[in-house]
Amino acid sequence: MPHIAETQRDGIDSAVEELVVALYAVNAKRPKDGGSEADILTAMAGPLNYAITRLLLRVCGPPRYWKFVIVAGTLQKVMAEYDRLCVAPYEDQKILENGNAYW
Repeated sequence: MPHIAETQRDGIDSAVEELVVALYAVNAKRPKDGGSEADILTAMAGPLNYAITRLLLRVCGPPRYWKFVIVAGTLQKVMAEYDRLCVAPYEDQKILENGNAYW
């Protein structure tokens, strides 16, 4: 879970903000330039993947199986929490707006 103590967040949050600025810097279009959100995020997919990969490699150091297991589990939990806290509420709202396709 990404729920860490507030005292641990400041340094990480500021580093994340710097990373976001860097990710936007490698793309020609930014929100203020009038690019669509889809175009911007599509263009950012490669650099974002690269940044996550470099972060994992830097944090983990030399390859070891137990590190692969921890990283894979962490990424699975990140995806599950993202789905639970971001995607699911969006989908629930769309069901209210458009009706449920399943029943």
